Amino acid sequence: MFMIRAVFYIEAQSNVRSAVEGSLRKISLDLEKEENLRVLNLNKEDIIYEDGLYSGIIEAEIEFFSFKSYILNAIKYAPSAIEVLEPKRLKISASELIDVLAEVIKLTKMFYMKHNVMFKIPEVDKEYKAGLSEDEIYDLLSSGAIHLKLVFEIPIERHKSFLYVLSQACDINKFKSNENMIAVEVFADVLSLFDIAVKYTPILVSILEPEEITINIVDLRDIALDVTSIFFEASQRIAVM
Repeated sequence: MFMIRAVFYIEAQSNVRSAVEGSLRKISLDLEKEENLRVLNLNKEDIIYEDGLYSGIIEAEIEFFSFKSYILNAIKYAPSAIEVLEPKRLKISASELIDVLAEVIKLTKMFYMKHNVMFKIPEVDKEYKAGLSEDEIYDLLSSGAIHLKLVFEIPIERHKSFLYVLSQACDINKFKSNENMIAVEVFADVLSLFDIAVKYTPILVSILEPEEITINIVDLRDIALDVTSIFFEASQRIAVM
């Protein structure tokens, strides 16, 4: 039984028409061979020529048998748009979410190491907020935030800047640091969690609570698109190096 049904809009672009045709053909064949998913419909739009470039789009309606399959194939095929058809809300266990995050972090590290790129922590000299009251923690958990422990490899001279940047993405309760590592206890929504994971590749992710995470249909779409866009941004950096 499928877990997620979605439409991927996958674009190929080149200044050579035959390259676009070949790319669309390969994407179609590769999708049909993928495990842990089923392609329901696959349509190719007519190739168009505009501003010196040929472009074509594949519209693929797919049933994904797991959340991991959905996320990893979004990274692999880099759709320019995604329409999630169902479910309206996805419930997954904390352990399943950790498994997906671990795989995404592993792929991200491999990509960054292969191409010698990374997301640099900007130097900032601003104060960050750390420490939450019991009422604040209750409100965060009631609104669906995930309570986590994250550990990062960060040089000590970058800790203040990193904590400020991190505080813009999540709520920091506690942190502990030594020379090259920093451990944080945070509360984050699932979308921000994937953003943090891909940009800063924590070496440890532990979900303290809840045991089950609910992801709504909008976040299902946005998680996949945001992760894909981060890989695309890194690829653009490679292209101009």
